[in-house]
Amino acid sequence: GSEWKDQDDVDIEDLKLVEFDLALRKFITKVNNTEIKSRIPQVDTTPLKNGTGTTAIYNHSKEPVKVSLGAVVEYTIRVYNEAEIDGYVEEITDHLPDQLEFIAGNEINTKYGWVVDSTNPKIIKTNYLSKAKEASEGANKIKAFDGEKLDYRDVKVAFEVTEPNTSDRILINQAQIS
Repeated sequence: GSEWKDQDDVDIEDLKLVEFDLALRKFITKVNNTEIKSRIPQVDTTPLKNGTGTTAIYNHSKEPVKVSLGAVVEYTIRVYNEAEIDGYVEEITDHLPDQLEFIAGNEINTKYGWVVDSTNPKIIKTNYLSKAKEASEGANKIKAFDGEKLDYRDVKVAFEVTEPNTSDRILINQAQIS
């Protein structure tokens, strides 16, 4: 009010709300012992830089990868930070289609701390990227967008294909930040 305008001990601070904005991309990086590098996302930050959009453009192949019964498929789940502030991913949830089975005891799954949901065996979760799990201060922190490149952190997960070879079905595996 006007009664404050002559006071010299009033300090007004403007606040700007910034949103924490994470983008998750999941891509196959290995089938059995064969590495697959062609599916790694190529990131275009132009929309973020020039203000024409609120998200970067992620270009990566969505062509189905041919697999057979019993194959072990390794995915990389990459979380990018598109926000103006640093942050952490407290938990990632993955929803498995019927044709993929989580491999308990697999070296990758153990390393990244994946656990099967107690209510649904087709849902797995990890808190590998959380602040509580970082090996050293800031190790899991995903830095804010610097105007050029997006910072990211990765987790990996491995599944076994349980779909018979006679099937021509395309399997879709979805992950999310929970």
